[in-house]
Amino acid sequence: MKTRLTSILLAFTACAVVAHAQAPNLFSAARTNDVNSARILLANKADVNQQDDKGYTPLIMATYNGSYEVAQLLLEHGASTEKKDRSGRTALMGASFKGDERDVALLLQHGADEDAKDAKGLNSMMYAVMFGRISVIRVLRAAETARPTTTEVSNTK
Repeated sequence: MKTRLTSILLAFTACAVVAHAQAPNLFSAARTNDVNSARILLANKADVNQQDDKGYTPLIMATYNGSYEVAQLLLEHGASTEKKDRSGRTALMGASFKGDERDVALLLQHGADEDAKDAKGLNSMMYAVMFGRISVIRVLRAAETARPTTTEVSNTK
């Protein structure tokens, strides 16, 4: 009886582990651009700014993996553009490194700080330059020139 009960408990535990490993989560939806799963998870109050053991957020995962539609959805649900992973990198830095100008533009439209620096002092423009992401450099440069200067801001007060 004890052996049978132990076997049943082990089988139940194994099934629970497998089910948990296969359960959709916001990170896997972000990684694979699974908009439907992301929408369901967000409707069920998934934390849009949760971080995994590396400090990645679903938004960082979405932009790093080119999952534009999920990134858009996450931003519409309040995802922070300024959350940093353990290396101090933001979603904008990841998109700049990967060379995805569409994700870079989306993040900038939602207020991403292009001047934010990681733990090594690098910003998004530096990542784009280091990896030769010309189209991203253009997007970042256009955003930089569109910002009001300090003089312009102080003159409007």
